[in-house]
Amino acid sequence: MANVQAYGHSIAAGGAATRVGTTDFYARLKNTLDPRYFSMRYLGHPSQYTAQILPQAAADIDAFVDPTKINIFIYIEVINSVSHYMAGLGQDTATAAANAIVDHMLMFSLRKAAGFQKCIAYTMYHPFGFDGPQNACVDLINAALRAAVGGGIIDAVVDIAATAEPRFTVTGPPGTSLTVSDNTHPTDYGHAIMADRGRPVIQAIYESAGGPLHSYTPLSNGDLLAWYEAAPANVTQDVSQKVSLWKDLSSWGYDLSAAGALRPTFNAANGLYGSRPTVDAASNCMTTALNVDLSYTRNFEIVMLFTCSSTATIMGEFSSLYSSFTDSWIMQYHNNSTGPEITAIGNVGPSVCRAPTPTTVKAVSLIVDNTLSSGQARILSEGVLVPSIVQIDGPNTNRFGLRTLNLFARAAGIAPSTMSCAAFLMFSRILTTPERTALLAYLMAAWPH
Repeated sequence: MANVQAYGHSIAAGGAATRVGTTDFYARLKNTLDPRYFSMRYLGHPSQYTAQILPQAAADIDAFVDPTKINIFIYIEVINSVSHYMAGLGQDTATAAANAIVDHMLMFSLRKAAGFQKCIAYTMYHPFGFDGPQNACVDLINAALRAAVGGGIIDAVVDIAATAEPRFTVTGPPGTSLTVSDNTHPTDYGHAIMADRGRPVIQAIYESAGGPLHSYTPLSNGDLLAWYEAAPANVTQDVSQKVSLWKDLSSWGYDLSAAGALRPTFNAANGLYGSRPTVDAASNCMTTALNVDLSYTRNFEIVMLFTCSSTATIMGEFSSLYSSFTDSWIMQYHNNSTGPEITAIGNVGPSVCRAPTPTTVKAVSLIVDNTLSSGQARILSEGVLVPSIVQIDGPNTNRFGLRTLNLFARAAGIAPSTMSCAAFLMFSRILTTPERTALLAYLMAAWPH
């Protein structure tokens, strides 16, 4: 088993995450690493730079080395050192970088001496508030961290620097950035990118130290915003199999809930899916207590494994009434002659795609992409594009909103569908073909169809 000890500055402590312990990147890593193989603990010192943190590390980190496990140390802190040496002490770029690099290498070499078999460094993006010389200093430190890999001190780098992670180049003044909520700290989206970048690196380092190979899960794709699977461990049901809670496996905490007559039924053995479980609805609706955050993205992909036979009903809706907003969407099922439809309302108008034939029982991708001028809404069945019988393009350019997610019907059970759902996954971008292929294979193995 791996004993992961993660350390750093204010970003490690949660930074500007809205729900520390859930949406910050170290917490997301802890919550999504397989607990059969990983235990993880993390600690951050806000506003401190590496030279300040060094004397505390023996008590903070080394004391938790476990000689019975593979010990992995993770560290993030670049920008506080740059501010200290350049703004605080007035050093030039080269001198400040040299001092910060010495501090970082000492941090990692001392952890190796304390018993950590593997050390992982996070690089850093450019904070909006830094000037050119400061950003150049960040680049020099990042380059030194990368160059140290394989030299006996650092074993791997999680590279979130703008040169390696282009999404971190989209920075701006406080409140306007996609990835940075103030001059320094990531938004929840930024934290998610950092966690998604880090997870495969940690897994690979564990495997290189003798840990078992990791099997695919939907988290392997990254940018997974919501993930519901019909399984006894994922639902709360009563003796009548009425489901009051469907757990979100993505780690974002967007659990679906329902009460009273709105509760769907847990079907432990649906014959359409190899007698595997589904959640079956008839005049039911499940809703997230939290608003699901799509406000940082202009595209998304929903992958559903479902059956539906009802006419002109709602399978899901982003908000309580999508047509009242310009950043929302709705999934409908028309009838057994046509099939599902995805409609998004944006800053220009509706973008619509309706399938010409039923895609029920299959894994269906419902895609909206406001980065395109045509074909903004698309439907795929088992990864194959379905020709549309209704195709409308706003064309919209907006990001989506921060809204509740309703499944099986409109909020409060309006226009409910008779839908059986084995799995529902929502990604905050469009999957690549290899990613989608891997996901479809995963779903086929879990629910033969």
